[in-house]
Amino acid sequence: MLLSQQAAIYLIYVMIAVIAIGLGILVGMKLVQTYRRRAEARALAKHDDWFTYVLANLEGVEPLSPPPDIRGAGERRAVRDRLLPWIEQMRGAQQEKLVRLCDEMGWTARERRRLDSPFLSVRLDAAYRLGCMRDAEAVPALMKLLSGMKSGTLSFIVARAVAKCARRPGELRDMAAFILSRQNEAYLLVADILTESSLDEANVVKTFLQSGETSLVKLALAVLKTHTRPEIAMALSHLVDAEDKVVRTQAAGLIVRGSGKLTLEQIRKLMAHRDGDIRAAVASSLGALGMKDSVVLLQAALADADWKVRYNSGKALAQLGEEGFTALCEAARGPEAEHPASIARLVIREAMGSGEASAPGIEGMAERNMRQFVYEDYFGRARGRERELRSDG
Repeated sequence: MLLSQQAAIYLIYVMIAVIAIGLGILVGMKLVQTYRRRAEARALAKHDDWFTYVLANLEGVEPLSPPPDIRGAGERRAVRDRLLPWIEQMRGAQQEKLVRLCDEMGWTARERRRLDSPFLSVRLDAAYRLGCMRDAEAVPALMKLLSGMKSGTLSFIVARAVAKCARRPGELRDMAAFILSRQNEAYLLVADILTESSLDEANVVKTFLQSGETSLVKLALAVLKTHTRPEIAMALSHLVDAEDKVVRTQAAGLIVRGSGKLTLEQIRKLMAHRDGDIRAAVASSLGALGMKDSVVLLQAALADADWKVRYNSGKALAQLGEEGFTALCEAARGPEAEHPASIARLVIREAMGSGEASAPGIEGMAERNMRQFVYEDYFGRARGRERELRSDG
């Protein structure tokens, strides 16, 4: 009994000691954090005139001079951490001047050495900072780090750093190919990473399109989805007949949306493509772009053998103003058993029933009134409208 009481007392002492040590550590960490924050504030205040000098001379041709009388790792760290966000915000010659300054200060060399750290957190921190400083010399080491990592969110930190540091399209290609080999559906994420690069986007996309690798071609198409380049979109015609269904469908949509210079003959060829998904994608794009010259083609597509093509063509006609909606109503008056009349009535019912319009506010109200006027011109007043539309249901 006495032993158990003594054990309990010892346990209490141990718990008190552990709590005291924990509190001591927390207080110590708080004091260190406070000290560093104050030291950083003093360093920034000390070099405030130098920061003003940097901002005032970013436009000039003369290289930037390092800060005078910089002492200790704390001051250097404070100055560096102030400059890194500026590098991220700047572009062109201004960014290059800051990058050269970082190299002259020895910061890039230091971060490259940190890539050899045994601790992953240190290597990731170094990769992030090297990316901010656009260190071209770090690309091989960053690729080595990337290749040794497991697939996951952390690998994208390194991939983004590679994109920022890369100076050749081939370096971006190697990075993208590696990421996609691990995560073959990450096209949109990798496309976003590529936007960090200072390389000409058009040349990078062309390099991917000419690679012959399906994954890189899909990546190029993902980039073009968010950054349309008319001069490239017109060069996608050969992909319309690609073996991969996703490639040919996306290419067809980009050709229509991105070129802005398609002739009716080119549109007619796309609308006659053997792949129904391509015909459907093209029809949808024609409506979204408001290409009223395609009304006749879309009206003919209401008789397509593929339901999706018929439906998208009808929806596209509903987006093409009075001329398109008139073509829909004209098709809806045909024999009930035929495809054009059936799909036209479905689309009209959806458009009239929901009151949807392609434009908000007054323009949308005018569009709805136009549809009502055209409809009544073809089918009469409300009773006639209900009878005509329900005949296909």
